[in-house]
Amino acid sequence: MNFIISNLATIVVGLLLVAIVAGIIIQMRNDRRKGKSLCVSKCSSCPMGSSCHKR
Repeated sequence: MNFIISNLATIVVGLLLVAIVAGIIIQMRNDRRKGKSLCVSKCSSCPMGSSCHKR
């Protein structure tokens, strides 16, 4: 119990970071299932443009 009290700030920040990363991963997975692209620019300028989208 003493360990938790003395490291409470570190534990809270760590849990917050884990929650943020999990939220990002879930959002990316949901976007991928909906068919949304993770690309920011047009695929013609992307070296992986032919492999990331089904044509």
